[in-house]
Amino acid sequence: MIPGIFHPQQVCENQYCPYGIVHFQAEGYSNNIHVFEGMFDLLTYRTMLATCGNDEDFIVLNSTTMARHAATLIQSDIKLNHKRFLLWFNNEKENSKASESVWRATEYFTALDCQVNSANGNYEGYSDLNAYWTDTKTCFTPKLVNLKVGINMPDMSI
Repeated sequence: MIPGIFHPQQVCENQYCPYGIVHFQAEGYSNNIHVFEGMFDLLTYRTMLATCGNDEDFIVLNSTTMARHAATLIQSDIKLNHKRFLLWFNNEKENSKASESVWRATEYFTALDCQVNSANGNYEGYSDLNAYWTDTKTCFTPKLVNLKVGINMPDMSI
């Protein structure tokens, strides 16, 4: 994928698709690929860390329904050796349609041959990272839940 490019043509049958996957590549090699459900959560994450550099990879799905397409693109475009995905998905009400969508999205990433961690416990009680930040303006060191350890890969810290 090309850094910071919107990819609607690879996931939609026509050019008028309202959603697309955006991938921001690190300037060097990065072990971490942060996956956000929406652009505001990525912007919030960057604000919280007050970082200007581009030292990590970021993928914005724009909807959890795009996760299958993102996993397909990732499988073909990104070398997964020693990569870790950090999922910053929304906290949805249990047994809701949205929670099923988040669960399916998580499954697409855990099917990849790499480590996968969930970060949404950091903003438990809030719908997403942006809602947490808007209400609290409190930074945190991300605590991650390990969903899957990659084959022949050590557990990595941020």
